[in-house]
Amino acid sequence: MSDIAKIADNINESDSELNTIIQDFLNGIFYPGASTTVADWRITNYANLRKWAYPDITIYNDAQVKINSGITALEEEGAEQLEDYVNECLAVKTRFPKE
Repeated sequence: MSDIAKIADNINESDSELNTIIQDFLNGIFYPGASTTVADWRITNYANLRKWAYPDITIYNDAQVKINSGITALEEEGAEQLEDYVNECLAVKTRFPKE
């Protein structure tokens, strides 16, 4: 796994833990003494951080299939799954607002 993939895979860690992972990435990529900081990297890569934080769209699609299945147990499971998906998306919007 590349270091950048490690950042994406750990996007849901706390910000302090994520900053440590980003710092490890910076230490491996840039020459010693480079002026790039974690804060600078986060600003430059903000759109990627936000994108990586969103849940997989297949979770949404699966919820919709269950909701529209006509099977009561699956409909209920799909409704819960959709609610969880929406809440995860809202959490991303709070953690990584567009502005």
